Amino acid sequence: MDGGVEPGSVREKEKEQPTAAGTRPRRVTPAPPAVASSATGNGVTSNGVTSIAALEKARKATIEGRVSSVEIRPVENSCVFEATIADSTGSLTAMFYGRTHIPGFEPGVRLRLDGKVSIRGGGPAMINPAYELLAKDG
Repeated sequence: MDGGVEPGSVREKEKEQPTAAGTRPRRVTPAPPAVASSATGNGVTSNGVTSIAALEKARKATIEGRVSSVEIRPVENSCVFEATIADSTGSLTAMFYGRTHIPGFEPGVRLRLDGKVSIRGGGPAMINPAYELLAKDG
């Protein structure tokens, strides 16, 4: 016998596409279409920034916008620094637990946020996202 592997069996397919120990097989998906410099149908621009209006479900995203308001609220035995970020398409709530102040986070400042988006109170929110303050523009 030749090792007991029959043509077309699962074992033969595994033999054809081996994976390293401890790794997962890669899922092959078609490449996304080229993204133009402005937002496409999915709300993502060429620099990877997603418009706030395109955030309709939980997912990882990068957004850019302007801080429109900040608020510090008590939560159980701590507090949350909450900022509303707006772009030309909508607004998002960014929440930073255990913070009472973030230097540079004030109304009118432009910034970029990167993190997991969830839907809270009917609108998009990010909890403890990575952030980058952007250069002021006129």
